[in-house]
Amino acid sequence: MADGSWLEPFDPCWLIRPDDHPAGRVCDTDEGSSVQWSFHVLHDISGLFAAMGGAIRAREKLDFLFSHRPYWEGNAELDARWPFIEVSGRVGEYAHGNEPCHHIPYLYTLLGDRWASDRCVKLLADRFYPNRPDGICGNDDCGQISAWYVFAAMGFYPVNPAAAEYVVGGPLFSRLSLSLPGGKSLTVCRDASSNDVCLNGRPLKKGI
Repeated sequence: MADGSWLEPFDPCWLIRPDDHPAGRVCDTDEGSSVQWSFHVLHDISGLFAAMGGAIRAREKLDFLFSHRPYWEGNAELDARWPFIEVSGRVGEYAHGNEPCHHIPYLYTLLGDRWASDRCVKLLADRFYPNRPDGICGNDDCGQISAWYVFAAMGFYPVNPAAAEYVVGGPLFSRLSLSLPGGKSLTVCRDASSNDVCLNGRPLKKGI
């Protein structure tokens, strides 16, 4: 608050305070909840994990994000007056309909569990990209929701777009090829019999 105090009572899962809140029905955060925005430290993920209390605590927070049931789920009255149309595409508190969450599935890889990233990405791709006119959930700002699917299909994602690094998830297709400058190409293959991620035949240990 302006006087240096913390807002009380505070709930990181609420996008908007209920009518009976002492501070009134106003937003605590914009286009997302505190529990969603807390992962949006794209430039320093390792520092974020440390601030959360280490890898085990960060993993607990990730699991909570994907498993906690939204308060208004199944409540027709709350759903009718909910103002955040973009905060859609829900899996627990995760909201695929808006950009602040898009990198979060790949944080499992950065915590050493690429298979959790793989499962999460596949679930989102299967659930929120049906083949019909309203197939994209939320607001496809500048094509970001569409671009997420392209990266998901290829099996990697730029968690920090400024770092020129890609974090591994798992490709959605068994084989795909990209044409690169200078006549080069990148072929991505998914081998169900292998647990390794390899680049030019050499295993990648960190998933980056």
